[in-house]
Amino acid sequence: STQVQPGYPYHVIIQNNDTLNLNNTQNTPNANRYLAGNLTISPGSSLILNNTGTYTPNILTVGGNFVLDGTITLPGTLPAFGEDLHIVGNWTRSATGVFNPNDRAVYFEGGINSAITANGGETFPYLRLTKSLSTNSLSLNSDINITKEISLTTGTFNLLNNNVNMKSDANYTASIT
Repeated sequence: STQVQPGYPYHVIIQNNDTLNLNNTQNTPNANRYLAGNLTISPGSSLILNNTGTYTPNILTVGGNFVLDGTITLPGTLPAFGEDLHIVGNWTRSATGVFNPNDRAVYFEGGINSAITANGGETFPYLRLTKSLSTNSLSLNSDINITKEISLTTGTFNLLNNNVNMKSDANYTASIT
């Protein structure tokens, strides 16, 4: 679960066609990153979680809602775990939003209900439901695709009237754990 600590940013907006390289050669990836409120990436702007080419098992935790109208890129070519995105609130992606997961996981955690809303649906390599209580839910307002694994540890997964498509190709068949 996310704990609000002094020094954490609250609501963060990346805008004006800016790119934020959260872990880079000047800002060495040596710690997990937290924000207590919402993360909004505006159209034309982007967030790159780690562009150093060096792996550290750091995560980005969004303590509120994640609004994707720009681009987010999670690290690629790294080991099979870590460098993931953790969200306590809702996931909302508009038609201009671009999600580049690079085989990283997205966790829905914390003690509130969450929803996924994505224009045209959303594709997650790994989706993890790790809410604080079994009564905390993750609801689908849009269809989602899983290319590697969906893990339902704690919480209620509510499809509403939407679908979870488990993808399969010559290299991998998605699974449920």
